[in-house]
Amino acid sequence: MPRQSEIVPLAYELVYRRYSMNRDRSSDLFDELTRPEYIALHNIAGDMTEEAACENKVYLSDLAERMEATIQAVSSLASKMKSQGYVKWSHDGAGEEGTYVIITPSGYKAMKDQENRMKKHYAKVIRKFGKERLTALLKEMKELDEVMEQVGEEEGVKPNDNELPE
Repeated sequence: MPRQSEIVPLAYELVYRRYSMNRDRSSDLFDELTRPEYIALHNIAGDMTEEAACENKVYLSDLAERMEATIQAVSSLASKMKSQGYVKWSHDGAGEEGTYVIITPSGYKAMKDQENRMKKHYAKVIRKFGKERLTALLKEMKELDEVMEQVGEEEGVKPNDNELPE
């Protein structure tokens, strides 16, 4: 258990690191897609071939759950991606059975182009930092996120999931 005098410096460092990670230089890697667009397209297409991905329906409710965001935020994102030609947006029945998106060939291409830009950059990062260290760090970050989520729920702190960060 940390001493009372250690809590504020640790809390500050945690807040600062999260802030720093959110404004890192990788934003320059995203010139065609935004981060939320890439994450959404990747969640829609997964590791499928273009042909399979362009036939894969992903319901907005499932996409919102995967992205840990509200349906309203994902709906707004889907609307933007539809206007850019990255997804088709449709519904089953009269809409009461759910709305879904399907990635288009241009959306699939944009996603793959983004992945290629990221591969070049992150290959260097992984080579310098170490694959094992990065894997361990990501595992610990996920565990920390889960603990922060749990404590937030216990304290009634609501997540800011109405907006998707750029």
